[in-house]
Amino acid sequence: MIEKSIERPLLIGNFTNGGGEMAWAWWMRHHSKLAIVGSAELSPRKKFVKKVANCIHSRDQDAVYWITTNKEKLGVLNVDNSINWVEEFSDPPEEYTDREAFIKTRQFFSTTYFNLLAKSMGIKRSELMPLSSYKRSLEGPLMGYKRVVDSQPDEDKYKEVLMKHMNHLSEVPWFKTAEGKKFFIQDSNNLYITTMSLISAIWSFWSLTCKADAPQQMILIVELPKELLQYDGESEIHSIIVEALEILSRVSSLTTTSLIISTEMLYPVMMQELDIRFKLILQTRDSDIDLSSTENREMISPLLNEQWDAGNQNTGYWIDSYTNENIVVTLKDKDIDFWDDYLASNIE
Repeated sequence: MIEKSIERPLLIGNFTNGGGEMAWAWWMRHHSKLAIVGSAELSPRKKFVKKVANCIHSRDQDAVYWITTNKEKLGVLNVDNSINWVEEFSDPPEEYTDREAFIKTRQFFSTTYFNLLAKSMGIKRSELMPLSSYKRSLEGPLMGYKRVVDSQPDEDKYKEVLMKHMNHLSEVPWFKTAEGKKFFIQDSNNLYITTMSLISAIWSFWSLTCKADAPQQMILIVELPKELLQYDGESEIHSIIVEALEILSRVSSLTTTSLIISTEMLYPVMMQELDIRFKLILQTRDSDIDLSSTENREMISPLLNEQWDAGNQNTGYWIDSYTNENIVVTLKDKDIDFWDDYLASNIE
């Protein structure tokens, strides 16, 4: 009897010009990062991501995590206290291989979150709270921020809002659903608030991987809000998101975590700094690139144009930045399956 493990390739579709089924070895370290770009209306991007999640979740209900905007079903609330757990530890010892990256990551999250909070309120960062320091031999930077907030007089006009956000970071809301554990990004007309919500989710997940005390193969799906990535948007927000995604990319490289970034925009997922090996490009609309324009049609495969002209929305371009192969693939109409009897030697 074949073991029903999740560490098996996913049969996601067929090579459009023949050659049989196409598989993605999603859990393997060098195959574990995928960006999917496509219109929310024209392409099957969201349906495809859901099929991947459902397939893996059906075998392991602890494997699938989402950071998403879709609030169709909230599920059962499970608060995560991993941020506080990580922040209660000192900076790693000198011999720790990834020491500087760990220190920089903790500093990025704390500084970024409260800088964004000040911007969302239309005030200077120095008005929100005075500068803080932390005891690096005992704790992380968030503990320094917490001490500053606790020491503020009760009549301080910003103390209540700061306490609210400290409480949020100590109990980050994830929801257990039929498709995995989900964090729902706060929908707001204020881009700084939306970015804060996204940052708190990524911070929580990063901390969760630090806290994990047993091997667990996971996949994180990040569905990025389009308004945070639009080319006429806030450049500072763009830079923050790129750095946050770089952190997730490192998590995927260093742990048993696979990563799917699902978005309408080519920026920033095509950036080399994110080290995303695979990209699946589906039909776009109102994106940072119009694949239906005459100029851009000449850049992609005639076979792909032929399929899209015929109305085959399930067809896309699979780009492998490691092998420099570009493949036209037709995604499955029905549910995705595991390739249970594969041979590891078949996959590079």
